[in-house]
Amino acid sequence: MIMLGPPGAGKTMLARSFVDLLPTLNDQFSLEVSTIYSSIGLERNDHAKVPFRDPHNSIRSAAMVVGDQQPQPGEVALAHKGVLFLDELPHFKPATFDSLREPIETGYEVIARAKYQVSFPCEFQLIVAMNPCPAGRSCKEDDCRCGPSQVQKYRSHVSGHLLDRIDLHVQVPELDQLLLAKLQKQNATTGDPPPRLKEKVKSAMHAQLQRKGCRNVKLSGRALNAEIANANISEKFLH
Repeated sequence: MIMLGPPGAGKTMLARSFVDLLPTLNDQFSLEVSTIYSSIGLERNDHAKVPFRDPHNSIRSAAMVVGDQQPQPGEVALAHKGVLFLDELPHFKPATFDSLREPIETGYEVIARAKYQVSFPCEFQLIVAMNPCPAGRSCKEDDCRCGPSQVQKYRSHVSGHLLDRIDLHVQVPELDQLLLAKLQKQNATTGDPPPRLKEKVKSAMHAQLQRKGCRNVKLSGRALNAEIANANISEKFLH
């Protein structure tokens, strides 16, 4: 998922809150994640919690996917069974974008060198965020001082290969402070509390496993289209 919106709209907060809606890791996944972390001497305080990694945009592609001298997991492997969040997307180096293509497609981080070849699992959910224009806080949605060529140049920094692999493109507008306070008050009284939302996500994942033995993300395009068609037929029949 990519979130497009001005600074202060809450993109980073939404990304960090996302992991709190995911079910805790089962024993198998927890062991996989802990093994990856322990291979480089890192400890996890909560072994059942979903990993969240947010590397800075200055990170080199080597640190994103591989070790330098020794074979060790990069950020994509440390995000296994969790979330990899890239903020200020256009500021990442093009080589870093290209290094994500294979891990996203295969779910594995392969490190091949002259003396060794190893692989680490890296099944993660990618969430990225960027501003609509290079000026950031200096511009508003209804009053942007950036010219079309500036905006185009800024957005062209993002690799098309990466964008092609992102399913959801979400606009995150800047909310008026009075409206935000009103929404927060309404959610406190009428919205679903986080535990209930988390149960809904868990229930949806369980339904996917019961239906096909895997989550929807593992289905081929043809199988997914068939499931959507069956769901539409069932909905018409019920109505």
